[in-house]
Amino acid sequence: MFVGNLNLTQELKNNKEISHAYIFAGPEGIGKKTLAICYARKILTGKFKLDTDGFAHPDLFILEKERVKKADIEELIEDSYKLPFEGKRKVYIIDGFEEATKESQNAFLKTLEEPPEYLTIFLITSDLERILDTILSRCRTLNFNGLSQNEIEEFLIDKGIRKNARLFSKISGGSLKKAIALNQGENFERRQKTIKNLLKILKGSKEEIFKQYNFFEENKDDLQEIFETLSLFLRDLAVYKSTKNVNNILNIDYIEEIKGLNLSTKEALEAYKILEKARNNFKSNLNFRLNIENMLMKLGGLND
Repeated sequence: MFVGNLNLTQELKNNKEISHAYIFAGPEGIGKKTLAICYARKILTGKFKLDTDGFAHPDLFILEKERVKKADIEELIEDSYKLPFEGKRKVYIIDGFEEATKESQNAFLKTLEEPPEYLTIFLITSDLERILDTILSRCRTLNFNGLSQNEIEEFLIDKGIRKNARLFSKISGGSLKKAIALNQGENFERRQKTIKNLLKILKGSKEEIFKQYNFFEENKDDLQEIFETLSLFLRDLAVYKSTKNVNNILNIDYIEEIKGLNLSTKEALEAYKILEKARNNFKSNLNFRLNIENMLMKLGGLND
């Protein structure tokens, strides 16, 4: 089932001229790949339906990898010269194309410049800036917006996720995928533990500073998720301290804790800056332990 971005769905549903290559760009988890599959169904079967419902077709190929390598692209290029198994067209969908190396993207250029007339390509991305200009110039780009809180909450309730539907809709950042993932016990428990650990540090518990390093070490594989949780919480803290308006708080299950923290607006903003600096440090391959412990000490020192 596809939710939101109705202008794009109508445009694709009514479109009679099929481009040889599309880029679907926008935040993660908002249905870009889902809509690409829906449109692929129209291209291959003539039927447009806003539900993938397990749709598969011998002339539809979907590439989903954490890192798209040159070998993956070369395999696609070789396959592109083979005629469709059924009908007159074939479709490639490459999800997470921003993770493709420059070498991989360059290898794809010739196919985009001179595609077989029966081929349509969809490149799915959450970061246009990581895609080469030469690729962008050869594709039709459709920009997707994040979903509204109401759209996400209504979808969750419709799917039987009622208990925390409002909370999940607020803290998912417009991503339906993230909202659904939060309903999984392990993800929600990790969020709770992340926030509770942060609260101990912000309350000035020096004993907790080095204890909390183990939490980050044990959850290295989920570090991005943990930093997003921390960032959103500190955003709430800074906004509340500057406005005193609880309606601006997204982590609605922690309103009282946020109100009770003895930090000034300046200190709350500083906490957010400390976190973001630590997150950026990982992009520079700074020592993991040094970076985390330095962040924890600075956060714990705000109450001094």
